[in-house]
Amino acid sequence: MASNIIKIMEPIIYQLRENPIHMIRNIQRMKQYKKKHKNQLINKEHTMLEEVCFDPQENITVYLDFLCEKIFPLNTAKKPLQKRIQGAKLHQHNHEFFEMFYLYSGGCTCCLGDREIKLQPGSIWILNTKLPHSIVLHDNSTNLINILVRSSSFSHTLMELLKPDNCFYHFFVNDVFGE
Repeated sequence: MASNIIKIMEPIIYQLRENPIHMIRNIQRMKQYKKKHKNQLINKEHTMLEEVCFDPQENITVYLDFLCEKIFPLNTAKKPLQKRIQGAKLHQHNHEFFEMFYLYSGGCTCCLGDREIKLQPGSIWILNTKLPHSIVLHDNSTNLINILVRSSSFSHTLMELLKPDNCFYHFFVNDVFGE
């Protein structure tokens, strides 16, 4: 089964790396938001806003995160990894939405406060809206599949699917409703 998934994923990842329209669209939204809101992408609490990361009609957005010098010239594998990790620790953020990611290939470091957690291919993470973090991709072989889900999607749909005795139920209820 794993080889079938790889056969499906490899051409998709190749195409997204060759034509990173998902990254370009995200940067366009950021520029529009900055222009409208006087260069502020995040609020005082360093919270990434739904308006910046989602098109108006989107409840879920999925994109491939990888080092792309033409799009992010300051975040490249040319800089030493430890230097990029130290910089990322200083610029942590959280979201108005849930973030899930799957490390398809390569490596990355998740910075949570002063902690550095090195992830291996196959790692899956779900981050709640209150967790300050930053992600550093290790090298050009890294492909991180990022899934962003509006909080309202959880409270209107997914919450109905979760049972109170489930650990995911408690994770989302505590985050959305602060219970």
